[in-house]
Amino acid sequence: ILLLNRCMSVNDSPRLPRHPLGSPLGRFTRLTSSLGSLGCLVTPHTIVAEDCGHLHINGSFDHVNSQIVLCANNIGDDRGLMQRTLLHELVHAYDHCRAHVDWDNVDHYTCSEIRAVHLSGECRFPVQSRDASLSAIATMHRTYLACVRSRSAQSLLSLPKFAHLSTREALREVDSLMEKCINDVSPFDRVSWLPTEDG
Repeated sequence: ILLLNRCMSVNDSPRLPRHPLGSPLGRFTRLTSSLGSLGCLVTPHTIVAEDCGHLHINGSFDHVNSQIVLCANNIGDDRGLMQRTLLHELVHAYDHCRAHVDWDNVDHYTCSEIRAVHLSGECRFPVQSRDASLSAIATMHRTYLACVRSRSAQSLLSLPKFAHLSTREALREVDSLMEKCINDVSPFDRVSWLPTEDG
């Protein structure tokens, strides 16, 4: 939660240095400033930490109250997990503000989930790969896409309103929207799936 306060103060202070967009703080700053430019200001009250009880989730976006909930009991002291979860939910908040997502529409939800998994960096490799061979990079890219596909389908299946879907149907839903939604990287100019020095 201390990082939330640090992120907020960095985002509000024009005198501090800019952070690389590949870094979690750089992505946080871009998302929050983009939300603000759309009229959806992110304040300390927008992001709350709660005990989520028995739910096996790290966070959620409450579209009714336009609030991001971080599950403190599941995240614990894992800073990296908290950053990825916050970025993931901020993408949902951005989509809600920008595109007026209908969260009961399976296509809308799935597209936002693909974007959130991709843009949060949760499937990025933790090791450097700049010296990897072309075949190794191709293998990593397939692994990355499989991770985005799997995580997006798992999220879809975790929601009671989509519980009627089978695993095969959820994967088919993700596959039908993957190319379109993974290539929509707004509000970023581009997003690399490869690891970077700062990401």
